[in-house]
Amino acid sequence: MDKVALLRMLAFTLPLVLFGLMLFPWPFNLINAAMVFDAPIKGFFDGITRWIVAISLVSYPLLYGVATFLSFKAMKNKRKPLIVLMFSCISILSAHSIFMIYMAFEILH
Repeated sequence: MDKVALLRMLAFTLPLVLFGLMLFPWPFNLINAAMVFDAPIKGFFDGITRWIVAISLVSYPLLYGVATFLSFKAMKNKRKPLIVLMFSCISILSAHSIFMIYMAFEILH
């Protein structure tokens, strides 16, 4: 196995494992998605923002599946390792990922 193939494989597997571990606390964040609508809405953009956050929290497994599929296809088509890593990290855009990273830093701080 050459160096580029090894980097491509690592760019696929490391985010797959790290973001896959974030699927375990995902059911608890579904409660947060319901609580987004708890407070009164203060305006149009506040309502839109709440819906975006709620949909992002609920759809994390779908986003993770799409990211895994795209990175797997890029790896099989022998794309550059950076492109494989970019596709693998799509799921970090989810509100669930941002919330989990924030909580990890709060625990460590």
